[in-house]
Amino acid sequence: MDHRFTRATFIAAFLLLSIVTFAQNPGATFSVISNSATVDKAKYETAIKAANMEDYRFRSKSNIIMFDDGTKVELYSAEVIAVNGTPINPVNYSDERPANYVDPVFHLTEEGTLVAMYPTASPK
Repeated sequence: MDHRFTRATFIAAFLLLSIVTFAQNPGATFSVISNSATVDKAKYETAIKAANMEDYRFRSKSNIIMFDDGTKVELYSAEVIAVNGTPINPVNYSDERPANYVDPVFHLTEEGTLVAMYPTASPK
């Protein structure tokens, strides 16, 4: 009985947090985070909407992706965006990456496309 109460409480808290998070932007799947007033967030939003960022999304936790100019983008979890009405199946996502996985740094080109830049191995 105690276990069910804890699980129900967790689910209720998760749903409440989801609703509060997206109350001002329903259907959002990401948020552009920048410390600079000169960053044109609309350019990032357009590029991210046009790109397939699902390989970088986690099932139950947000993922912060970094850009080479210091801009950050928070990709909301598949579970959160599903709760908020986006047609997505969280079961198709994972919260884990391979042990040797290195997150890319993204670049927004002048043309408005995204480039994922991965570090290369240095010659031995």
